[in-house]
Amino acid sequence: MRTYILLGLLSFLMALPKLQAQNAPVDVNQYLEANQMPLSLDNEHSPSEEHRIFLFGAIHGTQLTQEADLILLKKHVESNRVRIYLSEIDGCLAFFLNTYLETGNPKVLREVVDLYKDFVPQDASVEFLQKWEAIYDWNAKRPKSQRIKVMGAEPLLSEKLALRMLRALNKKAVRSNQLIRSILKVNQVPEDTTFILTGNEIETVYTPLVRNLLRDWNADPQQYRGLFGSEYWQFALLMKNIERNLNPNDWEGREAEIFENLLFLDQLVDLKKLGVYGHYGFTHLLQAPVNDFLPLAGLLNEHSRFQGVVYSYLGLLSNCEVLWERKYDKAGQYIGFKVTSWQDGDNLFEKQAGLRYLRKIAATQPLTLFELDQPDSPFNKELWFVNASRGKRLWRVEANRSTLDYIQAVVLVQNSPANTPIEEMERSANENVR
Repeated sequence: MRTYILLGLLSFLMALPKLQAQNAPVDVNQYLEANQMPLSLDNEHSPSEEHRIFLFGAIHGTQLTQEADLILLKKHVESNRVRIYLSEIDGCLAFFLNTYLETGNPKVLREVVDLYKDFVPQDASVEFLQKWEAIYDWNAKRPKSQRIKVMGAEPLLSEKLALRMLRALNKKAVRSNQLIRSILKVNQVPEDTTFILTGNEIETVYTPLVRNLLRDWNADPQQYRGLFGSEYWQFALLMKNIERNLNPNDWEGREAEIFENLLFLDQLVDLKKLGVYGHYGFTHLLQAPVNDFLPLAGLLNEHSRFQGVVYSYLGLLSNCEVLWERKYDKAGQYIGFKVTSWQDGDNLFEKQAGLRYLRKIAATQPLTLFELDQPDSPFNKELWFVNASRGKRLWRVEANRSTLDYIQAVVLVQNSPANTPIEEMERSANENVR
């Protein structure tokens, strides 16, 4: 039996892709040495002026990516390049994050973090909450005209949350519109966590009322622009997504829906003029196909409106733990969590091309930024960092592509502990009471 195991392991190791044997040419090593810096607010990092959309992403679930996200957001906002923070959420949750940024109400933030579990459970954490507390403190000190707004372009998550957002929007506008009032007067509050305003299979008491509102909005959007004023873009995005949910046959997949929502938002507020910084998962920020799939950054980059304006930071983890799963008892009560170092992209079964060379240069530094797009960069010819393996499965990148076709920078995250589930905050408080 032991022989079979050894033979299997040997076969696996022999099958690891050629990217593991990739040697760093002298010019690549020299370039990386010359174009790296600790990721901090003190260090100079200024992408060229044509870039107006900045996307950072890494494997979810580790603490230091929250710190990296906060640093990059502040850098771009404080350099007057960005006014919009794009988060991996829908427009409803973005609305309540904007409410938190305006009020500082900790109850609103805590509820947002709880709801965030339905989007990115690995990051619905104490560290995520602390990051938003820091964003609030920093943003509140900025001149009002320079404060950020949060946007979310994910498909809608919850009917209940959509109705709560509609109720919480400009109260004067809501009271003065009979169609909206008719929706909010309904006493039947949906309990489902999924969005059920779909008319094909499930009809709710809200469906005909919402269809009436959509017809009126489509017929005279200027009326609603006047009603909602500066909040109109949030109302319009909500209407657009409800309309899409009412027509499930038009569903094109998550990435396409995010992209369409961003195009719609751009028509309303001019994203290029405002500047956008976004934090998403690892794959979304790649600007060329992987496994024949074109991610969000690639969809943007191929559109004539955004061609050449997207700048992607690829977050790579080394020797990190990530939040893997929450544990529940038979009654469904939270009882703990599990972390792992086998999902960080840096272990025997997961390999990222060139990672070990970055690690050598960064030494023990927790966050290191490598700018790959500087003059004389070898990465306009070489393909590194994007191509990866997981066991025998390769991330298939396109032939004749270079690193800069996919990304412009790497953020190396090292020795980070896993996120702490937000539920642990309540457990800790209860134990202190005892």
